[in-house]
Amino acid sequence: MKYLYLSAALMALVGCQSNRQSVQENEIAQAAPSNSATLVEQIKRFPPRYPITQAKAGKQGCATVEYVITPKNEVSDVKVLDASHADFAKEAQAVVSKWRWQQLPNDAITVPTKIQTRFEFCLAARKGQCDMEKLVAKTQCRGTEDVMASIGMKVR
Repeated sequence: MKYLYLSAALMALVGCQSNRQSVQENEIAQAAPSNSATLVEQIKRFPPRYPITQAKAGKQGCATVEYVITPKNEVSDVKVLDASHADFAKEAQAVVSKWRWQQLPNDAITVPTKIQTRFEFCLAARKGQCDMEKLVAKTQCRGTEDVMASIGMKVR
């Protein structure tokens, strides 16, 4: 009988916890493309490092990451949505946390806001190959509202 009460209490506790998680997910706003652009324009951003292993191999690629900016201007829940290679995903995921989100005005975000950024990794072998217009048009990774380029050179 004692185990029956313990099992029931544990199930109730787990049920409450999973309900709280879904409420938290519902409280996160999806940034509209124009709002997302406005937010990222207000901070100092820099591109991710070009993965040396991919540069040596002469490979180009992409990665799309999704992340949440909190009302305290902190980044959380950074997730890779698409990536042409794990090296590109790793660099894209790492750079988002290094951007200076604290530069946002204190009232810029009132609820946690989800943003997506697509990173295009391009090797500048020919002039114009890594033009932003050409990179935005690529479709291997999702996301066209916020695209950032990481331009590298082939390494021997």
